[in-house]
Amino acid sequence: MKKIIFTLFMVAVLAAAQAQSLDFSLSTSGLYTKLADVSGQLDQSAGLTFSSPLGKGWSFRSGLTLTVGGSYDGASGTTTPTLPWTLSGIDIPELNLSYSAPREKEGLDRLAFAIGRFYYVDPTGSLFAYRLDGFNFQAVYPILSLRVVLGYTGLLPSTAPLISTTADSTYGDPDFAPPRAVATFGLRSPRIRNHDAFFAFTVQEDLRNPNQLIQEYQTVQNLSSSGPASSAYLSAGFTGNPTSMLSYSAFGIFEFGRSLSYVTSATSTTGYIYEYAAVRAWSFGAQAQLALGPGMSGGLRALYGSGDPDAQTATSGNTSGNATEFVPITVPVGLVLSPDPANLTQIEADFYFQPFPSELIGLRAVQASSKTLLYVKNGTGPVSLSGVLPTAGLGLLGVEEDLGGTVRLLSDVNLTTSFGFYVPFAGSYDSSYIQKSPFGYAVSAGLSIAL
Repeated sequence: MKKIIFTLFMVAVLAAAQAQSLDFSLSTSGLYTKLADVSGQLDQSAGLTFSSPLGKGWSFRSGLTLTVGGSYDGASGTTTPTLPWTLSGIDIPELNLSYSAPREKEGLDRLAFAIGRFYYVDPTGSLFAYRLDGFNFQAVYPILSLRVVLGYTGLLPSTAPLISTTADSTYGDPDFAPPRAVATFGLRSPRIRNHDAFFAFTVQEDLRNPNQLIQEYQTVQNLSSSGPASSAYLSAGFTGNPTSMLSYSAFGIFEFGRSLSYVTSATSTTGYIYEYAAVRAWSFGAQAQLALGPGMSGGLRALYGSGDPDAQTATSGNTSGNATEFVPITVPVGLVLSPDPANLTQIEADFYFQPFPSELIGLRAVQASSKTLLYVKNGTGPVSLSGVLPTAGLGLLGVEEDLGGTVRLLSDVNLTTSFGFYVPFAGSYDSSYIQKSPFGYAVSAGLSIAL
Protein backbone atom coordinates (compact mmCIF):
# COMPACT_ATOMS: atom_id res chain seq x y z
CA MET A 1 0.00 0.00 0.00
CA LYS A 2 2.88 2.37 0.72
CA LYS A 3 4.04 2.00 -2.89
CA ILE A 4 0.54 2.96 -4.06
CA ILE A 5 0.53 6.06 -1.87
CA PHE A 6 3.98 7.02 -3.15
CA THR A 7 2.70 6.67 -6.73
CA LEU A 8 -0.31 8.86 -5.95
CA PHE A 9 2.02 11.38 -4.30
CA MET A 10 4.16 11.59 -7.45
CA VAL A 11 1.07 11.94 -9.65
CA ALA A 12 -0.10 14.84 -7.45
CA VAL A 13 3.33 16.53 -7.68
CA LEU A 14 3.50 16.14 -11.48
CA ALA A 15 -0.06 17.45 -11.79
CA ALA A 16 0.91 20.55 -9.82
CA ALA A 17 3.68 21.25 -12.33
CA GLN A 18 1.17 21.23 -15.19
CA ALA A 19 -1.73 22.91 -13.37
CA GLN A 20 -3.43 25.97 -14.83
CA SER A 21 -4.85 26.95 -11.44
CA LEU A 22 -2.65 26.61 -8.36
CA ASP A 23 -3.51 27.58 -4.76
CA PHE A 24 -1.03 27.41 -1.88
CA SER A 25 -1.91 27.59 1.82
CA LEU A 26 -0.16 27.48 5.18
CA SER A 27 -1.93 26.71 8.44
CA THR A 28 -1.25 26.18 12.11
CA SER A 29 -3.86 24.50 14.30
CA GLY A 30 -4.11 23.29 17.87
CA LEU A 31 -6.72 21.30 19.80
CA TYR A 32 -6.90 20.59 23.55
CA THR A 33 -9.62 18.28 24.90
CA LYS A 34 -10.45 17.31 28.48
CA LEU A 35 -12.99 14.59 29.14
CA ALA A 36 -12.09 11.64 31.37
CA ASP A 37 -8.53 12.13 30.14
CA VAL A 38 -6.58 14.90 28.46
CA SER A 39 -5.69 14.81 24.76
CA GLY A 40 -4.12 17.37 22.48
CA GLN A 41 -2.87 17.95 18.98
CA LEU A 42 -0.69 20.61 17.33
CA ASP A 43 -0.08 20.68 13.58
CA GLN A 44 1.55 22.91 10.98
CA SER A 45 0.51 22.18 7.41
CA ALA A 46 1.34 23.31 3.90
CA GLY A 47 -1.19 22.57 1.20
CA LEU A 48 -1.47 22.75 -2.57
CA THR A 49 -4.70 22.59 -4.55
CA PHE A 50 -4.51 22.57 -8.32
CA SER A 51 -6.85 22.09 -11.25
CA SER A 52 -6.51 21.91 -15.01
CA PRO A 53 -9.54 22.38 -17.28
CA LEU A 54 -9.07 20.04 -20.23
CA GLY A 55 -11.89 21.32 -22.42
CA LYS A 56 -15.32 20.00 -23.46
CA GLY A 57 -16.39 19.43 -19.86
CA TRP A 58 -13.25 17.56 -18.76
CA SER A 59 -11.05 18.67 -15.86
CA PHE A 60 -8.37 17.33 -13.56
CA ARG A 61 -8.12 18.26 -9.88
CA SER A 62 -5.68 17.28 -7.17
CA GLY A 63 -4.47 18.34 -3.76
CA LEU A 64 -1.51 17.66 -1.53
CA THR A 65 -0.99 18.47 2.16
CA LEU A 66 2.20 17.98 4.17
CA THR A 67 1.94 18.16 7.96
CA VAL A 68 4.41 18.29 10.83
CA GLY A 69 3.17 18.10 14.40
CA GLY A 70 2.10 15.64 17.02
CA SER A 71 -0.67 14.42 19.30
CA TYR A 72 -0.90 13.43 22.96
CA ASP A 73 -3.19 10.75 24.41
CA GLY A 74 -3.65 11.14 28.15
CA ALA A 75 -5.29 7.73 28.58
CA SER A 76 -2.15 5.91 27.46
CA GLY A 77 0.34 8.70 28.21
CA THR A 78 1.81 8.48 24.71
CA THR A 79 2.88 11.17 22.27
CA THR A 80 2.71 10.45 18.54
CA PRO A 81 4.67 12.64 16.09
CA THR A 82 3.41 13.59 12.63
CA LEU A 83 6.21 14.04 10.11
CA PRO A 84 5.90 15.18 6.48
CA TRP A 85 8.15 12.40 5.18
CA THR A 86 5.98 9.66 6.69
CA LEU A 87 2.54 8.47 5.60
CA SER A 88 0.90 10.09 8.63
CA GLY A 89 2.18 13.48 7.44
CA ILE A 90 1.13 13.15 3.79
CA ASP A 91 -2.47 13.68 2.75
CA ILE A 92 -4.00 13.70 -0.73
CA PRO A 93 -7.48 15.25 -0.23
CA GLU A 94 -8.49 14.75 -3.87
CA LEU A 95 -7.03 13.36 -7.07
CA ASN A 96 -9.53 12.85 -9.86
CA LEU A 97 -10.38 13.21 -13.52
CA SER A 98 -13.92 14.49 -13.97
CA TYR A 99 -16.44 15.29 -16.68
CA SER A 100 -19.60 17.39 -16.45
CA ALA A 101 -21.65 18.72 -19.38
CA PRO A 102 -25.21 18.68 -20.79
CA ARG A 103 -25.92 15.86 -23.24
CA GLU A 104 -29.12 16.96 -24.95
CA LYS A 105 -28.74 14.55 -27.88
CA GLU A 106 -28.88 11.65 -25.43
CA GLY A 107 -31.88 13.17 -23.61
CA LEU A 108 -29.77 14.16 -20.59
CA ASP A 109 -29.90 17.50 -18.83
CA ARG A 110 -26.43 16.72 -17.49
CA LEU A 111 -23.95 13.88 -17.41
CA ALA A 112 -21.20 13.95 -14.78
CA PHE A 113 -18.65 11.51 -13.41
CA ALA A 114 -15.35 11.46 -11.57
CA ILE A 115 -12.64 8.81 -11.43
CA GLY A 116 -10.07 8.84 -8.63
CA ARG A 117 -10.31 10.27 -5.12
CA PHE A 118 -13.37 12.41 -4.46
CA TYR A 119 -15.55 13.56 -1.57
CA TYR A 120 -18.97 11.90 -1.33
CA VAL A 121 -21.96 12.58 0.91
CA ASP A 122 -24.95 10.24 0.76
CA PRO A 123 -28.41 11.83 0.25
CA THR A 124 -29.24 11.75 3.98
CA GLY A 125 -25.91 13.24 5.07
CA SER A 126 -25.91 10.77 7.99
CA LEU A 127 -24.75 7.50 6.45
CA PHE A 128 -21.51 8.37 4.65
CA ALA A 129 -19.64 11.68 4.43
CA TYR A 130 -15.96 11.43 3.52
CA ARG A 131 -13.60 10.65 0.67
CA LEU A 132 -13.62 7.57 -1.51
CA ASP A 133 -11.23 6.15 -4.08
CA GLY A 134 -13.25 4.96 -7.04
CA PHE A 135 -15.96 6.07 -9.42
CA ASN A 136 -18.80 8.60 -9.03
CA PHE A 137 -21.38 8.72 -11.83
CA GLN A 138 -24.47 10.95 -12.18
CA ALA A 139 -27.00 11.22 -15.01
CA VAL A 140 -29.70 13.90 -14.78
CA TYR A 141 -32.79 13.19 -16.89
CA PRO A 142 -35.84 15.47 -17.14
CA ILE A 143 -37.91 13.04 -15.03
CA LEU A 144 -35.26 11.89 -12.51
CA SER A 145 -31.55 11.82 -11.71
CA LEU A 146 -29.48 8.68 -11.24
CA ARG A 147 -26.30 8.33 -9.18
CA VAL A 148 -23.95 5.34 -8.92
CA VAL A 149 -20.92 5.41 -6.59
CA LEU A 150 -18.34 2.68 -6.13
CA GLY A 151 -15.35 3.25 -3.88
CA TYR A 152 -12.61 1.75 -1.71
CA THR A 153 -11.49 2.94 1.74
CA GLY A 154 -8.25 1.01 2.29
CA LEU A 155 -5.97 3.78 0.93
CA LEU A 156 -7.56 6.54 3.00
CA PRO A 157 -5.67 7.85 6.05
CA SER A 158 -6.16 6.10 9.39
CA THR A 159 -7.84 9.29 10.69
CA ALA A 160 -10.80 8.72 8.34
CA PRO A 161 -14.03 8.86 10.40
CA LEU A 162 -15.10 5.31 9.55
CA ILE A 163 -16.96 3.64 12.38
CA SER A 164 -14.51 0.99 13.57
CA THR A 165 -15.20 -2.47 14.89
CA THR A 166 -13.16 -4.10 17.64
CA ALA A 167 -11.04 -5.92 15.06
CA ASP A 168 -9.96 -2.70 13.30
CA SER A 169 -7.58 -1.76 16.12
CA THR A 170 -5.51 -4.91 15.63
CA TYR A 171 -5.70 -5.26 11.85
CA GLY A 172 -3.41 -4.15 9.03
CA ASP A 173 -1.28 -1.06 8.60
CA PRO A 174 -1.89 1.69 11.22
CA ASP A 175 -1.40 4.37 8.54
CA PHE A 176 -4.51 3.34 6.58
CA ALA A 177 -8.24 3.11 7.17
CA PRO A 178 -9.93 -0.32 7.35
CA PRO A 179 -10.30 -1.76 3.80
CA ARG A 180 -13.93 -1.75 2.73
CA ALA A 181 -15.83 -1.47 -0.53
CA VAL A 182 -18.68 1.06 -0.51
CA ALA A 183 -21.32 1.23 -3.25
CA THR A 184 -24.45 3.36 -3.65
CA PHE A 185 -27.27 3.40 -6.18
CA GLY A 186 -29.56 6.42 -5.85
CA LEU A 187 -32.56 8.04 -7.54
CA ARG A 188 -33.84 11.59 -7.09
CA SER A 189 -37.07 13.04 -8.43
CA PRO A 190 -37.29 16.36 -10.30
CA ARG A 191 -38.17 19.38 -8.19
CA ILE A 192 -41.91 20.02 -8.00
CA ARG A 193 -43.02 23.16 -6.17
CA ASN A 194 -39.50 23.42 -4.74
CA HIS A 195 -39.57 19.90 -3.31
CA ASP A 196 -37.95 16.64 -4.37
CA ALA A 197 -37.70 13.07 -3.07
CA PHE A 198 -34.83 10.60 -3.05
CA PHE A 199 -34.19 6.89 -2.65
CA ALA A 200 -30.85 5.13 -2.23
CA PHE A 201 -29.45 1.65 -1.69
CA THR A 202 -26.00 1.56 -0.06
CA VAL A 203 -23.77 -1.37 0.86
CA GLN A 204 -20.37 -1.78 2.48
CA GLU A 205 -18.34 -4.96 2.22
CA ASP A 206 -15.52 -5.78 4.62
CA LEU A 207 -12.36 -6.65 2.64
CA ARG A 208 -10.18 -7.73 5.54
CA ASN A 209 -8.73 -11.24 5.58
CA PRO A 210 -11.46 -13.46 7.12
CA ASN A 211 -8.79 -15.52 8.88
CA GLN A 212 -7.94 -12.48 11.02
CA LEU A 213 -11.55 -12.06 12.15
CA ILE A 214 -13.77 -14.11 14.43
CA GLN A 215 -15.02 -17.21 12.62
CA GLU A 216 -18.58 -18.48 12.59
CA TYR A 217 -19.14 -21.45 14.97
CA GLN A 218 -16.18 -20.43 17.15
CA THR A 219 -17.07 -21.28 20.76
CA VAL A 220 -14.54 -19.26 22.79
CA GLN A 221 -15.41 -15.60 23.21
CA ASN A 222 -12.89 -13.11 21.79
CA LEU A 223 -13.34 -9.55 23.08
CA SER A 224 -10.32 -8.21 21.14
CA SER A 225 -11.76 -8.96 17.70
CA SER A 226 -15.07 -9.03 15.86
CA GLY A 227 -16.82 -10.32 12.77
CA PRO A 228 -16.85 -8.60 9.36
CA ALA A 229 -18.21 -5.06 9.10
CA SER A 230 -20.53 -5.71 6.15
CA SER A 231 -23.97 -4.10 5.97
CA ALA A 232 -26.66 -2.77 3.66
CA TYR A 233 -28.94 0.26 3.90
CA LEU A 234 -32.16 1.48 2.29
CA SER A 235 -32.76 5.22 2.65
CA ALA A 236 -35.53 7.52 1.50
CA GLY A 237 -36.50 11.09 2.18
CA PHE A 238 -37.37 14.50 0.79
CA THR A 239 -36.01 18.05 0.72
CA GLY A 240 -37.80 21.34 0.25
CA ASN A 241 -37.34 25.09 0.24
CA PRO A 242 -40.79 26.71 -0.10
CA THR A 243 -39.24 30.18 0.28
CA SER A 244 -35.78 31.66 -0.19
CA MET A 245 -35.48 31.90 3.62
CA LEU A 246 -36.61 28.40 4.65
CA SER A 247 -35.32 24.94 3.76
CA TYR A 248 -35.97 21.56 5.38
CA SER A 249 -35.52 17.84 4.88
CA ALA A 250 -36.41 14.52 6.47
CA PHE A 251 -35.26 10.94 5.92
CA GLY A 252 -35.37 7.38 7.16
CA ILE A 253 -32.72 4.64 6.91
CA PHE A 254 -33.26 0.91 7.33
CA GLU A 255 -30.14 -1.19 7.94
CA PHE A 256 -30.20 -4.90 7.21
CA GLY A 257 -27.85 -7.80 6.63
CA ARG A 258 -26.26 -10.06 9.22
CA SER A 259 -24.01 -9.67 12.26
CA LEU A 260 -21.81 -12.26 13.96
CA SER A 261 -23.33 -12.78 17.41
CA TYR A 262 -22.17 -14.69 20.50
CA VAL A 263 -25.31 -16.61 21.54
CA THR A 264 -26.17 -19.46 23.88
CA SER A 265 -25.80 -23.01 22.55
CA ALA A 266 -26.81 -26.32 24.08
CA THR A 267 -24.23 -28.24 22.00
CA SER A 268 -21.18 -26.03 22.62
CA THR A 269 -18.64 -27.01 25.27
CA THR A 270 -18.58 -23.41 26.53
CA GLY A 271 -22.35 -22.97 26.39
CA TYR A 272 -21.99 -20.30 23.70
CA ILE A 273 -21.22 -20.10 19.99
CA TYR A 274 -20.67 -17.45 17.33
CA GLU A 275 -23.50 -17.48 14.78
CA TYR A 276 -24.90 -14.94 12.35
CA ALA A 277 -28.03 -13.07 13.35
CA ALA A 278 -30.17 -10.82 11.19
CA VAL A 279 -29.58 -7.06 11.37
CA ARG A 280 -32.77 -5.03 11.69
CA ALA A 281 -31.88 -1.45 12.61
CA TRP A 282 -33.12 1.99 11.66
CA SER A 283 -32.50 5.71 11.86
CA PHE A 284 -34.64 8.78 11.32
CA GLY A 285 -33.66 12.39 10.91
CA ALA A 286 -35.06 15.83 10.13
CA GLN A 287 -33.66 19.33 9.89
CA ALA A 288 -34.75 22.87 9.09
CA GLN A 289 -32.72 25.97 8.25
CA LEU A 290 -34.04 29.52 8.41
CA ALA A 291 -32.43 32.74 7.18
CA LEU A 292 -33.17 35.27 9.92
CA GLY A 293 -31.84 38.31 8.09
CA PRO A 294 -28.71 39.60 6.34
CA GLY A 295 -25.77 37.60 7.68
CA MET A 296 -27.90 35.62 10.16
CA SER A 297 -29.30 32.09 10.05
CA GLY A 298 -30.48 29.43 12.46
CA GLY A 299 -31.25 25.76 12.25
CA LEU A 300 -32.67 22.74 14.05
CA ARG A 301 -31.71 19.11 13.52
CA ALA A 302 -32.75 15.82 15.12
CA LEU A 303 -31.26 12.37 14.55
CA TYR A 304 -32.45 9.05 16.03
CA GLY A 305 -30.54 5.75 15.93
CA SER A 306 -31.89 2.43 17.18
CA GLY A 307 -30.03 0.48 19.86
CA ASP A 308 -29.63 -3.11 21.02
CA PRO A 309 -30.22 -3.83 24.74
CA ASP A 310 -28.12 -7.01 24.72
CA ALA A 311 -25.15 -5.80 22.61
CA GLN A 312 -21.66 -5.68 24.14
CA THR A 313 -20.56 -2.46 22.41
CA ALA A 314 -22.19 0.36 20.43
CA THR A 315 -21.01 -1.14 17.12
CA SER A 316 -21.10 -4.93 17.57
CA GLY A 317 -21.48 -7.80 20.02
CA ASN A 318 -25.11 -8.87 19.70
CA THR A 319 -25.89 -11.73 22.11
CA SER A 320 -29.59 -12.52 21.57
CA GLY A 321 -32.14 -12.28 18.75
CA ASN A 322 -31.73 -9.76 15.95
CA ALA A 323 -28.95 -7.15 15.99
CA THR A 324 -30.89 -3.87 16.25
CA GLU A 325 -28.26 -1.16 16.82
CA PHE A 326 -27.88 1.27 13.93
CA VAL A 327 -24.27 1.50 12.69
CA PRO A 328 -23.63 3.79 9.69
CA ILE A 329 -20.38 3.80 7.71
CA THR A 330 -18.96 7.13 8.94
CA VAL A 331 -19.61 9.19 12.06
CA PRO A 332 -19.75 13.01 12.28
CA VAL A 333 -16.73 14.58 13.98
CA GLY A 334 -17.64 17.05 16.72
CA LEU A 335 -15.66 19.45 18.85
CA VAL A 336 -16.08 17.81 22.28
CA LEU A 337 -18.03 14.61 21.55
CA SER A 338 -18.30 12.50 18.39
CA PRO A 339 -20.65 9.68 19.41
CA ASP A 340 -21.79 6.85 17.19
CA PRO A 341 -25.56 7.20 16.58
CA ALA A 342 -26.56 3.77 17.97
CA ASN A 343 -29.07 4.05 20.85
CA LEU A 344 -28.93 7.85 20.80
CA THR A 345 -31.17 10.74 19.87
CA GLN A 346 -29.24 13.92 19.08
CA ILE A 347 -31.01 17.27 18.99
CA GLU A 348 -29.04 20.22 17.65
CA ALA A 349 -29.75 23.94 17.41
CA ASP A 350 -27.29 26.25 15.66
CA PHE A 351 -26.98 29.96 14.97
CA TYR A 352 -24.67 31.79 12.55
CA PHE A 353 -23.98 35.53 12.59
CA GLN A 354 -21.91 37.69 10.23
CA PRO A 355 -22.65 41.31 11.18
CA PHE A 356 -20.48 43.01 8.54
CA PRO A 357 -19.88 42.49 4.81
CA SER A 358 -17.48 39.66 3.96
CA GLU A 359 -15.05 41.89 2.05
CA LEU A 360 -14.04 43.81 5.20
CA ILE A 361 -10.73 43.17 6.96
CA GLY A 362 -9.89 43.29 10.67
CA LEU A 363 -12.08 42.92 13.73
CA ARG A 364 -15.13 44.00 11.75
CA ALA A 365 -14.70 40.98 9.48
CA VAL A 366 -15.89 38.60 12.18
CA GLN A 367 -18.09 35.54 11.80
CA ALA A 368 -19.58 33.89 14.87
CA SER A 369 -21.44 30.63 15.40
CA SER A 370 -23.16 28.81 18.24
CA LYS A 371 -24.28 25.20 18.45
CA THR A 372 -26.24 23.51 21.25
CA LEU A 373 -26.53 19.71 21.30
CA LEU A 374 -28.67 17.50 23.53
CA TYR A 375 -27.85 13.79 23.79
CA VAL A 376 -30.64 11.40 24.81
CA LYS A 377 -30.17 7.68 25.49
CA ASN A 378 -33.03 5.81 23.82
CA GLY A 379 -33.12 2.79 26.15
CA THR A 380 -31.07 0.07 27.82
CA GLY A 381 -27.95 -1.07 26.04
CA PRO A 382 -24.52 0.41 25.27
CA VAL A 383 -23.69 3.76 23.69
CA SER A 384 -20.31 4.95 22.47
CA LEU A 385 -19.90 7.61 25.18
CA SER A 386 -17.49 6.74 28.01
CA GLY A 387 -18.96 6.28 31.47
CA VAL A 388 -22.59 5.71 30.42
CA LEU A 389 -24.21 2.72 32.13
CA PRO A 390 -25.56 0.11 29.65
CA THR A 391 -28.31 -0.70 32.16
CA ALA A 392 -29.59 2.89 32.15
CA GLY A 393 -32.83 3.37 30.26
CA LEU A 394 -34.38 6.30 28.44
CA GLY A 395 -32.90 9.54 29.71
CA LEU A 396 -31.03 12.75 28.98
CA LEU A 397 -27.26 12.12 28.93
CA GLY A 398 -26.01 15.67 28.75
CA VAL A 399 -25.74 18.94 26.85
CA GLU A 400 -22.89 20.34 24.75
CA GLU A 401 -22.39 23.97 23.80
CA ASP A 402 -19.95 24.95 21.04
CA LEU A 403 -18.94 28.53 20.27
CA GLY A 404 -16.83 29.52 17.28
CA GLY A 405 -15.48 32.60 15.59
CA THR A 406 -13.47 33.54 12.52
CA VAL A 407 -11.70 36.85 11.93
CA ARG A 408 -10.28 37.91 8.58
CA LEU A 409 -7.09 39.61 9.72
CA LEU A 410 -5.83 40.31 6.19
CA SER A 411 -7.19 39.57 2.74
CA ASP A 412 -5.50 36.14 2.79
CA VAL A 413 -5.13 35.53 6.54
CA ASN A 414 -7.86 34.05 8.75
CA LEU A 415 -7.88 33.34 12.48
CA THR A 416 -10.33 30.71 13.74
CA THR A 417 -11.12 29.84 17.35
CA SER A 418 -13.59 27.42 18.93
CA PHE A 419 -14.57 26.54 22.48
CA GLY A 420 -16.95 23.81 23.54
CA PHE A 421 -18.02 22.25 26.81
CA TYR A 422 -20.10 19.21 27.73
CA VAL A 423 -22.05 18.73 30.96
CA PRO A 424 -23.09 15.10 31.67
CA PHE A 425 -26.17 14.35 33.76
CA ALA A 426 -25.51 11.94 36.58
CA GLY A 427 -28.58 9.71 36.14
CA SER A 428 -27.18 7.63 33.25
CA TYR A 429 -23.48 7.75 34.14
CA ASP A 430 -21.32 5.69 36.45
CA SER A 431 -20.73 7.74 39.60
CA SER A 432 -16.94 7.29 39.41
CA TYR A 433 -16.91 8.82 35.92
CA ILE A 434 -18.87 11.86 37.09
CA GLN A 435 -16.44 12.35 39.99
CA LYS A 436 -13.46 12.16 37.62
CA SER A 437 -15.01 14.26 34.87
CA PRO A 438 -17.92 16.45 36.07
CA PHE A 439 -17.71 18.28 32.74
CA GLY A 440 -15.65 18.12 29.56
CA TYR A 441 -14.37 20.81 27.27
CA ALA A 442 -12.33 21.42 24.13
CA VAL A 443 -10.45 24.45 22.84
CA SER A 444 -9.12 24.84 19.31
CA ALA A 445 -7.43 27.63 17.37
CA GLY A 446 -6.04 27.94 13.89
CA LEU A 447 -4.30 30.46 11.66
CA SER A 448 -4.41 29.99 7.89
CA ILE A 449 -2.76 31.85 5.03
CA ALA A 450 -3.98 31.42 1.45
CA LEU A 451 -1.68 32.50 -1.38
